[in-house]
Amino acid sequence: MPSKINLFIAMLVGLGKTIMMIGLIMKSKMDGKRQLEANDENKPWIKPEEIRQLVPSRSTLVVCPVGCLLQWQDEIKSKGHGLRVLVHHGSNRTLSAPTLAQYDVVLTTYETVTSDIPKENHFRRHVKKAVARVFWHRIVLDEAHNIRNAKTGRAIALCQLAARHRWAVTGTPVHNEPGDLFSIVKFLRMVPFDEPKVWDYWIGLKSVKKSKEAQDRLHTIGKALILRRTKEEVKAMGGNVGTIPPKVVETIEIDLTEAEQRVYDHLMQFAQAMFKNFEVNKEQKDREKQAAALAQTGARRKEPKQNVPDDIKFSHLFALICRLRQCAVLPYLIHTMLEEEDVDEDDSFDEYKDEHLVSKRNPIFDREFESTKIKRILDDLEELREQAEAENKPMDKVVIVSSWTSLLDIIHSHLRSRKFSCVFITGREKTDERKDAMTRFNNHPQRPQIVLLSLAAGGVGINLIGGNYVFFVEPHWNPQMEVQAQDRVHRFGQTKNVFIRRYISKGTIEGRVMQLQAMKLDLADGVLKNTKKTNNKGLSIHQMRLLFSAD
Repeated sequence: MPSKINLFIAMLVGLGKTIMMIGLIMKSKMDGKRQLEANDENKPWIKPEEIRQLVPSRSTLVVCPVGCLLQWQDEIKSKGHGLRVLVHHGSNRTLSAPTLAQYDVVLTTYETVTSDIPKENHFRRHVKKAVARVFWHRIVLDEAHNIRNAKTGRAIALCQLAARHRWAVTGTPVHNEPGDLFSIVKFLRMVPFDEPKVWDYWIGLKSVKKSKEAQDRLHTIGKALILRRTKEEVKAMGGNVGTIPPKVVETIEIDLTEAEQRVYDHLMQFAQAMFKNFEVNKEQKDREKQAAALAQTGARRKEPKQNVPDDIKFSHLFALICRLRQCAVLPYLIHTMLEEEDVDEDDSFDEYKDEHLVSKRNPIFDREFESTKIKRILDDLEELREQAEAENKPMDKVVIVSSWTSLLDIIHSHLRSRKFSCVFITGREKTDERKDAMTRFNNHPQRPQIVLLSLAAGGVGINLIGGNYVFFVEPHWNPQMEVQAQDRVHRFGQTKNVFIRRYISKGTIEGRVMQLQAMKLDLADGVLKNTKKTNNKGLSIHQMRLLFSAD
């Protein structure tokens, strides 16, 4: 593996990216190069003042999500023999840059770096914390998609760190659009494309949509910068990597009951009206901007002003999309909407309250109500348990995934009433509690039978090869999050066939979320495989029209 360049590793989850990085660090240590490299100032990504003003080091700084700290520690302990490691995290972390520079590996988190580095316009020597006063030999961003938004404080802070070599490691670099790559290109200091104006002009989203040359430039950068490996490619290379059992993905479509469908349709009508208001408002503002531009050029044409409904913000639409998704799973999840009284009764969600359709008196909004989808999931679990009992063996273990911890809490209540053994991994647990839950799930054949996993927590630092079923309660519009969650089970070390079940409520927004997922996966596939599939049809307003469209 090359060690004298900046590189972007985009290998799928479970293929040994952590071990690869440890091997690179070990090789660098074994080379015994303790002197500074003489040609540092000739490297375009290194600023001369960084070398002169910062503490020189042969250390590797690993920045990862907090959930991955233990995994890095354990992997280095078992495979990085002789490496001196420091965890730079928590309130008692050192303030001394020379202390950090003495270690072979310093492990820290995105949150720690973000809090330790001031904003760019306040970046002065006297306010730099220890992590920013070291000229690192190497910086490794684990789960580098965490900086995909270049405007966040996290991305800005990481890009200010100084290092001789820079590595970005993630299994899912493109979540929404080709622009997700810019922040990583900026971190890697790939001159001149690390400048926003240069990127936008030559490679930006609008250029990629309109210009074949821009697409070609994006693919050229990807080919030069990205080391991509899939499970199939790694298996084809041979070596002592074993064989990952096959994965079967099944979509289970569910018909809502008449009562559920009536509530959902009512909410959809309300949401569509809100979206229509938003579009009318947007169109009027666009006309006003055009009129103002014409006035500045001397034109006096006036557009008639229309009475537009209340200003609907984008955040309101996102909230409605979330509510529609929740209602398609379990109506109780939208029960707080029944308590809102600050809306016009003539245009509110409660307009049918007299017939108790969207009233708390409707039993469909009861917390204990088993929706059609929840009942189907519980029935499928019962079937797995009965099958195991018939074969006199432990039940195949299941990971149940949802975006909402409140829903997982409700599912947990149903599971307990049916005598299933389960544990949570949702991000609410302490680090040692999460580690204990994973250990028991992976190593004890009987209990727990089920892990209730939040989609946000399922992306990093988790190995759940003790299970071989993954149930996605609802689809999420970011398919890469689902890919990462299912790869917690389908990875090297898995010994059973893996079954992925995606539960979709027919006649709801969930079908259109699946369409959106397909578009985004096609986009990511095009960028990473250097094909020509970079025409992004998932612009925000287009997504909104798709999600609010009639069935």
